[in-house]
Amino acid sequence: MSGRSLGVVVAVVCLAHAAWAQEPSGEERAREQHRAAVQAFNAGDYEGAAAAFSEAYKIHPDPKIRLNLAIAYDKLANLDGAMVELEAFISERPDHPKVPAARARLGELGTLMSKQGKLVIHASPTPDKATIGGRTFKQFPVNVWLDPGRYTLTVEKAGIQPFSRELEIKRGERLEAQLTLDASNAVAASSSSPGAPGAGGSSSPVTAPGTPGSGGAAAPSTS
Repeated sequence: MSGRSLGVVVAVVCLAHAAWAQEPSGEERAREQHRAAVQAFNAGDYEGAAAAFSEAYKIHPDPKIRLNLAIAYDKLANLDGAMVELEAFISERPDHPKVPAARARLGELGTLMSKQGKLVIHASPTPDKATIGGRTFKQFPVNVWLDPGRYTLTVEKAGIQPFSRELEIKRGERLEAQLTLDASNAVAASSSSPGAPGAGGSSSPVTAPGTPGSGGAAAPSTS
């Protein structure tokens, strides 16, 4: 990124202690979720971090947790998910000192999305993991942005034959892979067609909001 850095706000939950004084059980649950999220993030388990940050936000909707969730999504290449959380953070806490960095990252994400394509992976039954582009995912559905090109998608589930399929990611398109696995084989169907980002059913191209920027995903910090 440019000179500003996002970084995980590790003290988010502690900042609202007074507001939770009458609900110690909720406070402790949120603290536990937040601690688990930071630990997972620092261990490189960004899916686990995102899930725990999301749960912490449900318990106590502090906008700063949305910033942490955006950073986890960013690490997972779930770029539009990161944008949603960054925009919500800026809207809810426009006075926060990390807002300039969040705005800068929004621009960077917009530029990156304009050059990539989005892959959405649905699978039934839920696999143990899916691997594509050097990334492994264990939570489904998978939403990942990739550079244009051909990729091998590999899906694995205990007791079911591993499945691999070649996919082509095109700039500005959304590719949706619908996978059905059974004990004797793995069957997959995918489609790609014009449409709006985030739409269900067949695949559709994506558009990228935001202004141009440069840089990469934020690194965790204690700020």
